[in-house]
Amino acid sequence: MSDKTNWRAVLGEHVQGREDGTEQKLTLDKIVTHPNYTLEPTMLYDIALVKLSRPAHMSEYVNTIRIEPNYTAPDHSHCVTAGWGDLVEGGVGSEIPHHASVQIVPTSVCADLYNSIHVAIADSVICASTEGRDSCQGDSGGPLSCFHDGHWTQVGVSSGGYGSARPQYPGFYTRVNHYYEWIKTVIEAN
Repeated sequence: MSDKTNWRAVLGEHVQGREDGTEQKLTLDKIVTHPNYTLEPTMLYDIALVKLSRPAHMSEYVNTIRIEPNYTAPDHSHCVTAGWGDLVEGGVGSEIPHHASVQIVPTSVCADLYNSIHVAIADSVICASTEGRDSCQGDSGGPLSCFHDGHWTQVGVSSGGYGSARPQYPGFYTRVNHYYEWIKTVIEAN
């Protein structure tokens, strides 16, 4: 994934494959994956940063979201995940982004559920789902955001799960505040 020539960022797109005039297509200057990333068993350190070749133009369609180093979404709080992924397990991706309201699942509960299929859930992971709602294939890399102190805060990055929206297996997300110092260090160095 670190070969920037194979990737570009498309910001402000709503309907995939249709030009609306709101899109910004930018090449990447750099891709930085976490140096300790592992694919198995739960994709630990599943986080990467991209540096755009030029600054994005902020607009109604392109904006930023906060990350807060000291905020952890409380268990059972309501948050939102979004993406262009499958609408049902085994389905096909969507042309437009969809969102799902999900609840934060206590880490201990999530770890117990995944332990039954021999998947370890680390403290660097946050779990979330609501029966029948979850991120799905194709949503990986998308946000898990919670409303906190009057603004949206990104608390997670969609990483994986067992199936989609299965009540016994919540989706798991990379816990953004766990990597705050790494994010800060990478940004300052680049």
